[in-house]
Amino acid sequence: MLRSLAIILHHYRVIIIPIIIHITNDITYATATTPTTTTKHRQAPHMISGPYPFIPALSPALLIRKRRDRKMKQEVFIKLLLLLSLSLLLLQNSSQVNYL
Repeated sequence: MLRSLAIILHHYRVIIIPIIIHITNDITYATATTPTTTTKHRQAPHMISGPYPFIPALSPALLIRKRRDRKMKQEVFIKLLLLLSLSLLLLQNSSQVNYL
């Protein structure tokens, strides 16, 4: 099994390695911590909302950023599933054994 996996990686390295690099970059971007502190002098007047204008958790920019980060993590998870299914499919085709 390890030999067939090595053969697959050798033959499909042009396709698989860039996909792995792309997914790794997405994972590091999605899990990177972003500074969420906002202060009164940095906040634009249109960003102040509601009765609690200086609480960073309620600022619209932070909510948009959190939504974008959540979407990015979902996309990374889907890409990982696709990569796993692709590798299982290639492994199945190379060894003619059904692993699923």
